[in-house]
This record gives sequence, structure tokens and C-alpha cells, in this order.
Amino acid sequence: MGLIFDKEKCTGCGSCEPACPSGLISIVDDKAKIKVEGCNLCGACQDACTYEAIRIEKEIAQVLASDEYHGVWVFAEQRSGDIKM
Repeated sequence: MGLIFDKEKCTGCGSCEPACPSGLISIVDDKAKIKVEGCNLCGACQDACTYEAIRIEKEIAQVLASDEYHGVWVFAEQRSGDIKM
């Protein structure tokens, strides 16, 4: 899980560099260099990469079936049929 970078697909176009909000990507020797430390896996670089050289894989949480929930109480305040946030 995490950030997966395929150097073979990277063309060094630089579209991922300005997309990273943390400034963790730079172009070195015509390839993207990504500092993994500090990456929050936001996916901005993946969206910017038109060559699909950057992928973000996140673990998908297991969803329990509704009949597996027991003893759960939900409280919500409502006024005139609207739930107050």
C-alpha cells in the first residue's frame, strides 16, 4: 500500500512537480524523484501524471453487513424534520 512509482513509464515531463502540495517531487536526470517521507497520499501527483507512472494504493476498510452491528445507539438532534449538524 502507498505510493507506487514506475520509473519506466516516467517521461520526466514535470507535470507532477507543481501538483504536489507538499513540494516532495523534483525532476532529476529526466525522471521524477519523489520523497516518500512526508507524503500524505493525497493523490494530486497521480491525477497530474498523464503517463500513469504514479499510483496511490490505499487499503480499503472492510465494511460490515448491517446485521453484524449490535448494541449501536445513534443520537441526532432534529428540528422541524431537519437533522442539526
